[in-house]
Amino acid sequence: MRPPSGRGELVHVEWDEAGANSWTEAADTLATVLARPPAEALAAADRLLAHFPGCAVVAVPVTGNRAWVLGCRSGGALLARPGRAPAEADWRPAVLAYLHARVTSGRPMVEVTVLNVETAAGPVSVELSALRRG
Repeated sequence: MRPPSGRGELVHVEWDEAGANSWTEAADTLATVLARPPAEALAAADRLLAHFPGCAVVAVPVTGNRAWVLGCRSGGALLARPGRAPAEADWRPAVLAYLHARVTSGRPMVEVTVLNVETAAGPVSVELSALRRG
C-alpha cells in the first residue's frame, strides 16, 4: 500500500493479521485476509473496530463462500455478497469507501441494497444485507 498523498485520501489497508503493516493504525477502512465462519467473522470485525479506533469500516471474509462481513463504527454490520465477477475483481475498496462516507456523515446504515461497483477487472454487483442495525 502506498501512503496517502495528503489530499484527504481515504486510507484503505489490506491486512494479513499474521504480519505487521505500519498503516493499520492509520486505516480508515481495513480488510483482513483470514476467513472465518460467519459468527467468528462478525466477532472479529467488532474486535478490529475496538482495536483500531480511527477505522470506520472493516471487512472480514466468511469461510466457504464469497461473502464478507462488514463491520461499521456505528455498530451496524452487513453481509456483502458479490454477484458474478472475474476472480480478480476487487470490489471491497469501493464498497468500504461508500460505507465509510455513510458512517462518517452520520447517515444510517443501508438495509438491503445492491451496489454496482466498477473495478479494473470489470463491473461487479454487490448485495448488502443487514446483520445488525447500527
